[in-house]
Amino acid sequence: MPEIAQLLTGYEPLNKAAFSCCGAEQFNTKLNELARQQVLLCGIEAHVCIYQTAVDLLRKGYYVDVIADAVSSRTLENKQIGLERMAADRINISCVEMALFELLKTAEHERFKQIAKLIK
Repeated sequence: MPEIAQLLTGYEPLNKAAFSCCGAEQFNTKLNELARQQVLLCGIEAHVCIYQTAVDLLRKGYYVDVIADAVSSRTLENKQIGLERMAADRINISCVEMALFELLKTAEHERFKQIAKLIK
């Protein structure tokens, strides 16, 4: 989507055929290069791609948060089933606002006011 692509200058999208992102070697390589242990997931088809990616990342030892208000499915029922299944599988379900404030940690963060304006 052009609206999203314009915000991600300098990043190239990764093509995948597997439902799980972990089925794409290029994804695994990029993720390893980041040397992070926490992954925030958002995207489409919560009950398929997001679910399978979250499960695979959890199995690899990552701490996974699925951002519920930043995932979708073709139907609301499929999204809800996907989120419920992930929660049952001990995958954290979060929301954009919660994730942002967890990242900031304090109202004294230099970007606090900027982020607060975005979510209100």
